[in-house]
Amino acid sequence: LLIFLLDALKAYAMVALSAVYGCCAPESMLIYGVAGALLLGNAHSIFMGLRGGKGVATAVGIFSYYLPWQLMLGFMLCWLAVVKVTRRPFVASLTAITLLTIVYASVFYDHHAFFLASVCGWIGIRHFANLQEWYKLKTKAS
Repeated sequence: LLIFLLDALKAYAMVALSAVYGCCAPESMLIYGVAGALLLGNAHSIFMGLRGGKGVATAVGIFSYYLPWQLMLGFMLCWLAVVKVTRRPFVASLTAITLLTIVYASVFYDHHAFFLASVCGWIGIRHFANLQEWYKLKTKAS
């Protein structure tokens, strides 16, 4: 939990700093580039032999910059509910991030929606192996 919070805070801080010190509006390509670099650095860390995390905490930090706190609270509640039902944190992460993106896109419908959808896609790609393994376990149990 501590690592998750630190990763999310780091991502939030970097995106916010790029907006402030980049002398640009939040919709700037600089901010999107910083967010993309954060996800890429999380997935392929030079400190871990070009291996890394799935990017969920980093995505939460990025999303926290763009989204109202009410949506982030909804994300956390959705995540907790899905974990309670499935007992699989990766399923909860994928579900919560997907729902968060859909809600944002349907409520605000602005240019950030495409960016947030691409972050959601990145998280999905990073979890593909987990999904395959889970599917194998489910079909084997049937």
